[in-house]
Amino acid sequence: MVILPHLSSNSVRFDLNIEVSLRPAYKKYFKLSNPPMGMGLKGFIWYSKPVKRLKSCVTYALPADDIWSKEWDVLIILDACRLDLFSETIGGCDSIVSYGSTSSTWIRRAFNRDVANVGYVTGNGHLDQMPKDQFAYFHIEDVQNTEYNVVTVPQGPIVDQAIHAWRNREQYNMDRLIVHFMQPHAPFRSKPDWFTEDEREDGISAFIWKRLKQGQFTKEEVWDAYQDNLMWVWEDGVSVLMENLDAKIVVSADHGNAFGEWGFYGHPMGCPVDVVREVPWYSIIGKDRETRDVNVSKINESINREEHLSALGYR
Repeated sequence: MVILPHLSSNSVRFDLNIEVSLRPAYKKYFKLSNPPMGMGLKGFIWYSKPVKRLKSCVTYALPADDIWSKEWDVLIILDACRLDLFSETIGGCDSIVSYGSTSSTWIRRAFNRDVANVGYVTGNGHLDQMPKDQFAYFHIEDVQNTEYNVVTVPQGPIVDQAIHAWRNREQYNMDRLIVHFMQPHAPFRSKPDWFTEDEREDGISAFIWKRLKQGQFTKEEVWDAYQDNLMWVWEDGVSVLMENLDAKIVVSADHGNAFGEWGFYGHPMGCPVDVVREVPWYSIIGKDRETRDVNVSKINESINREEHLSALGYR
């Protein structure tokens, strides 16, 4: 029996019991698409096809705060940013319950509406479910090798696209803009040696959280690298936008990361733990002081999705 509760440090939101048969007749239905290493029977069940489908359904049914009912002009999404990481690094803020524990869930639930007057500038490659042609403005930035010798989506091109879109919002008939940075999600700029080709046989995300669970990395060193990535995106991304956009800006996240709470690591599909589902909600008034000149010559509406997600550790 598998129990999927929505867990916090002092409460259980709900319980859902699922009987899982492991008889050979059902073997094909329990084939793993991304087999976890060293997780045994628990991992076999958790990553089996029926349970993954159920987790997906459960995730969409979980209560979440509606971002569209809140006041903002520009919403900045930091990928995989925990609430306590943000508070410790940037400062105190409000919080909301996110749409899910993965970017794909967040995207599906966030954009399950009319987005004709919404712009979306993103470095996140979960695009298959998005109505790209229905946005007022859309740009997807691809991965590249950075000055820190890690392959990820740098902040600079996303910043330029966002500034261009917002400064020309009347031209695009746009009244809201969402800017989705990939940091503080791995890879971590301070640990390029963690993300070499030889070390990425399981994908970046799986590699980090598997090593942490096995005790090969300490929580302190992963946390420090994770925190440094937040400072990276804050200094090179968020801060630049704050002084180049006339807008009510909110900084939030699509989900967080678990560091072993209730046995979870990272942000697996259907993860109900509060440290993954509760995210920052930080408001500030931006002022366009024109400290950054932008010259956008190309708008990307598509990328090689498999290569993009593989570079970021999803494959």
